[in-house]
Amino acid sequence: MTTNVRTAPSSVRKAAVLLATLSAEESAALLSRLEAHQARAISQEMGRLDSIDAREQQGVMLEFVADGLKSQRRSRKASVQMPDDSRGTSRFEFLLELGTDDLLAFLQVEHPQTIALVVSRLPAERAAATLAGLPPDVARNVRRRMARLSPCNELALDDVAAGLRETLSRLPREPAYPRISVLRKSSLDQAV
Repeated sequence: MTTNVRTAPSSVRKAAVLLATLSAEESAALLSRLEAHQARAISQEMGRLDSIDAREQQGVMLEFVADGLKSQRRSRKASVQMPDDSRGTSRFEFLLELGTDDLLAFLQVEHPQTIALVVSRLPAERAAATLAGLPPDVARNVRRRMARLSPCNELALDDVAAGLRETLSRLPREPAYPRISVLRKSSLDQAV
């Protein structure tokens, strides 16, 4: 975290709320990466948290994911090593045609790494809404994997997108949400 927690008191609460949603090990790992005064301020705020309103938690999570995706995209553009991923989002554009509930139902049967890859390629607001709609344990796993994503091979991205597109095309053309919920295996499992 590069934000100076002394000048932005609300950032301390946001960080505390965010860390409170993680496991104790994950929270400790993140706190260990901060300066001592930052970790102390956030830890104290975490100790003052009685209960967290679901709306506040969701707002903090959405802001965190949106900021993280924007930062990730900025760093990709600035990196000399990273090829321009101008097709990164367009590869998965067909998923944007699904409503949020349908997209969630479709992705929930996928492996968390696949979900992380797809969500990292969605527009920030759609990615944040998708993460917010996942079950908490899945969302936590996906966020962790997103944080560790490295540059992807273009052919691998094409394969994942093609597998998802094929899986979606095989589904019956009935109302979207029920048809998606009948998925039993991930497209990665089928490809392996």
